[in-house]
Formats: sequence, structure tokens, C-alpha cells
Amino acid sequence: MQANQEFIRSFNLPMAALSVAIAWFVLHGSYFANGYWIDGQGYILGRDFVNFWHYGIAAWTGQGASFYDLVTYNGVLDRLIPGYDYPDQNFSYPPRYMLLAAPFGLIGYNWALAIYTAIGLGLYWLVVARPFSDAASRIALFAMPMLTVYLLCGQVSAFIAVLFVCVYRWLDERPVAGGGVTAAAAMQMISALLAIGLLIAVIRRTISCASAHCSRRPSW
Repeated sequence: MQANQEFIRSFNLPMAALSVAIAWFVLHGSYFANGYWIDGQGYILGRDFVNFWHYGIAAWTGQGASFYDLVTYNGVLDRLIPGYDYPDQNFSYPPRYMLLAAPFGLIGYNWALAIYTAIGLGLYWLVVARPFSDAASRIALFAMPMLTVYLLCGQVSAFIAVLFVCVYRWLDERPVAGGGVTAAAAMQMISALLAIGLLIAVIRRTISCASAHCSRRPSW
């Protein structure tokens, strides 16, 4: 744990600086319109969560199939703010996301985004940051750019971090739970690739440790 703390603290300043740069890029020139906060690129704050929220809406209205048509979906986005030509955005997730998003589709966007953000931050604190006892390591973990992207763009990066920390901790002690978390992470292709990479890294570490242990044993 001590080595991990030193490693994390060494990235404190550069990661914080990168997070500030990302925040400036996203928020510079932002403004409010029709109850939404529009970021510097013209998207509603939490741009990826806009998709997730619409998956929740589609779960109750049966519009999911039509949303995969780019023209239809962007027409829906244009109507969020009357008279505003919303930037093109794809309905990018697979249909199974509707199961996770369904509760959020029952409430307004801003409340849904606030709850989604609070859940992600809470899990990130409990699983990723809390096990480190020193404040410097915790600050470094919360200064990570991926968490800034989660907060400002509504991406699933905080949840992915939680999932992979769980996999790493449970792989030996709770393999069934670790496998279930890996399956959950594999709901996105990039997460599946990361999961495979993590498993390979852990397996290689286990083999290396076993080899080192055997090499110290006397030969008979």
C-alpha cells in the first residue's frame, strides 16, 4: 500500500493541472439556456449522460429503435432547447443499457444527472479513495482527469474505475464476484478490452511471483 501511495502522490500536480485544463476546455464559454447548462462546445453539460438519459426515456416509451436513426435522434435533441441547433450526437450504446438507464428516464435531466453524479462519486470514494489513509493520495485520486471527464461530460469513467478496482481486489479471494464485475464492465467494448488487459496483467504477475518463489527453493 505504501508503494501505491507514493506512486499516486507523484502524479498529484500534473494530473491536477491536466484536470484544470480539461475543465477550462469544456466550460469556457458555457451558458444557460432553457434550464440546461450548455458547455463551451455547444453540448448540454454531461453530454454523454444525455444519451444515457434518453435510453432511460426509451425504456418507458418504446422509442429506442427510432433513436438509432441519426436524423430522428438529433431531431429529438434539437427539441430540448427550442430554436437551438444541437450538435450532432449518436445514440451510441447497445439496447441493454436501457435496463440500467430506466430509473433515470422517469425524472428530469438535471435531477437525473445530479443523482448519477452523486452515485458515481460515492462509489469512487468508497472503493477507490477511502482505502488510502493519507489525504494526499485521496486528493490525487480525485484530481484524476478521468474523474473530471466524468463530472463534466457524464461519461462512465468513475464507474469503470470502481469496477476494475473491484476486479483487481476480488480476483483471488472472490473469483465469482470478480467475474461478475468483469462481465458488467464488458457492457462497453472499450471496457471489455481493458478487462482483458487487466486479467492478463494479473495472471502474468501471479506467474512471475510463482516463478520467483520456485526459483528460491533448493533443487533436490
